[in-house]
Amino acid sequence: MFRFACRTAADAFGRQARWGRLMTDREGRMMTAQPIHPHDPDRVPRTAQGIAAALSAERRTQFCEELMAATPEEAAAVLRRWWCEAQLDTDPAGDRVTAEALAGTLPTTTVADLIERRRRDGLPVE
Repeated sequence: MFRFACRTAADAFGRQARWGRLMTDREGRMMTAQPIHPHDPDRVPRTAQGIAAALSAERRTQFCEELMAATPEEAAAVLRRWWCEAQLDTDPAGDRVTAEALAGTLPTTTVADLIERRRRDGLPVE
């Protein structure tokens, strides 16, 4: 497995970087931890108003009721959960992926294939 480096990318490169932390591979080479399929982090603002605006009317009502019933200690968890829901609801590929999954046509791979690919690429398999 990879281990997180102790320094941020900004420390390692001496300048501000957009990604947060670096990882090292087994040989100690630096690697960035960037997503393979980047997403627009501003698609749904991380505010109650932004989350509510991204949800359907029915889900917005459910979100607002849950948020209003939350204690101050619970409010952050409610916002996090519903932000994730809003991100999924507004994913442009969401309907296509759901339809493909339900139709059984979503591309998949087996664990055995993944393990073989990792071995072939010289990556650890644990």
